Amino acid sequence: MNLGDEGLSPGDTIDPYLDEYFTDGTVAVVPAGEYEWNGDGIGGNFADAGLVGDGEVVLRHEDGMHRAPTTHATGGTVRFADITIRGECDGDDSRWRLQADEDADLVLENVALPDGMEGQFGDATGIYVPPSHAGTLTLRNVHLEDFSNNGLYASAPGKPSQDGQQGAVYVEGGLYRNNNVAGVRLGSNGSHAIGVTIVNDALSTDIGDEGTAQRGLRIREPGDDILVEDCDIYHSFSDSASPIQLHPGAEGGTGTIRNTRVYTETGASAVSYGSGVPDGWTVESLSITGDGDTSYPDGWSNVCVGGSCPVADPEPSDSETTSGGSDDGSTGSENDGGSAEGSGDLFVVEAADGGPKFSYEFAGTGTVTPVLDGSTLEADGNDDITTKEDGTYAVAGVTGNGYGDSFRVDGDIDSFTSTTAAENYTLLLAGDETTAGELVATDAGDEPTTSRLAVEAVENGPRFEYEFVASGPVAPVEDAGTLKAEGNDTIVENDDGTYTVTGVTGNGYGDSFDVTGAVTAFSATVAESNFVLRVDDEPVSVAELVDGGDPEPLPNSIVFDGAGSAETTAYEFEVTGSVSAGDSVEAGDAIEGTTVSGAVTEGVDAYRFSGDVASFSLDGPATVAIEDTD
Repeated sequence: MNLGDEGLSPGDTIDPYLDEYFTDGTVAVVPAGEYEWNGDGIGGNFADAGLVGDGEVVLRHEDGMHRAPTTHATGGTVRFADITIRGECDGDDSRWRLQADEDADLVLENVALPDGMEGQFGDATGIYVPPSHAGTLTLRNVHLEDFSNNGLYASAPGKPSQDGQQGAVYVEGGLYRNNNVAGVRLGSNGSHAIGVTIVNDALSTDIGDEGTAQRGLRIREPGDDILVEDCDIYHSFSDSASPIQLHPGAEGGTGTIRNTRVYTETGASAVSYGSGVPDGWTVESLSITGDGDTSYPDGWSNVCVGGSCPVADPEPSDSETTSGGSDDGSTGSENDGGSAEGSGDLFVVEAADGGPKFSYEFAGTGTVTPVLDGSTLEADGNDDITTKEDGTYAVAGVTGNGYGDSFRVDGDIDSFTSTTAAENYTLLLAGDETTAGELVATDAGDEPTTSRLAVEAVENGPRFEYEFVASGPVAPVEDAGTLKAEGNDTIVENDDGTYTVTGVTGNGYGDSFDVTGAVTAFSATVAESNFVLRVDDEPVSVAELVDGGDPEPLPNSIVFDGAGSAETTAYEFEVTGSVSAGDSVEAGDAIEGTTVSGAVTEGVDAYRFSGDVASFSLDGPATVAIEDTD
């Protein structure tokens, strides 16, 4: 939804357009230019919504305006991108409050609030994240400057005394400059600051008249597995406070500092801390330089101090832009793989422009590393990488609408599945476009394929259950219309590496799955005449589906013959092996595991089975014939 097509022009007041068009299920695109903004239109509850600048977009308000919207992501992904908000806010508790529910993602990308608070004294926060935040919040290449009560105040979700819901906060790239109390403040489980630049090179605004405490990165609460990686914290202002603080309230939490640089000219400790807090933290690589106090916790190793150590850079890298964008509404630079961390081939999952949000998984042997380069194709905080003791890995991610994720893969990719059709994404390996079937590596040199399997019930047919087993991973397809997989379908990975899928459908509806490898077994609780199987839209029989051939039928048969009587015969039997229905079996007959129940009137019902008949009952005049050949 381009707001220019709806009548918005540079210089207009944008609030009415935001109120009308920034809604659930809509991405509102703002044409390049500057607009008057009165603070309305971005507060409220949103699901699967976006507000994106097409080029350089500025929303300007008058200095001293009270600015306190609450943006609450209630479902899906809510995204703001390529927008700069200009104008000094007032000091009467101004803040942009951001929170996401447990299954929701809220993303700010290339968003800037560079003007801070009006006057020297007052209470204003750049962005505040409340204790109720339970989902994920990602701030990518965000610029917050000159706020009196934290630039990014995002520790509250980890605060036990306020029932913090432990929603993760991912700070990736960006500039946080001259903010009082802290530039970036974290505290909830799994949060991270990666590639962030925090600068204190001048006096900030202040809450009161007792003097500022301009810290850089502040870990305020006892969150677990907090990561600080590849950050630059630069304190050239001599009256600033500690570049890093591990607050006493963070005791009991855990975290890692990796490849991070501190420059200090202040008399406060480079790393200040509460008693016992550093014990939960691991330092893999920390550099401290400058003429200030370079002290850090006793017992820490892998800390380099002095002029020969890497020096913090007060300027964000080129990829860490804070405003503007491209003509298509995307942000950042294209990912050519030239500066990614990790070794191995660059693997990219890129969603089609305007396409649906979808999940994907891939697995293999070797190592995999996320690429965090500030581009539209960098890996996100909602991507999960699991490394196993046997040398294998598994990756699960979410993307959509022209965005994507990138990884360095050193080894083989053994499987790839997604919840959407292949037409909605592109796979790139080492710069070359590929498919899931071409991508997957095998020991035998054959190329296993990923096929779309649909189980489609006939119109007005009975509701039935089905089950199939596949040799490789299976993923539900959620955008196949009446044939989309539903919540009552289950996929289970078996101990032998195969996958078992169970589902329920009927009456013209169906379920679809992306299957990597072969389907080795299929069964249903109704006769095959009640459903159609399709592989890549081509109809196949059960026999053709299973390993692509004609499997041997079950060895034994049982036939109920009621052709000579108008009276109905009810029957039930159980076998010790497997059982399948013949084409003559009708909709009212059912197979529940190894038990069959049904009725026959002036007709014949036939079944094949393996093993023995464990129990049997018959009520009516039909005759029964059992042929046992195994």
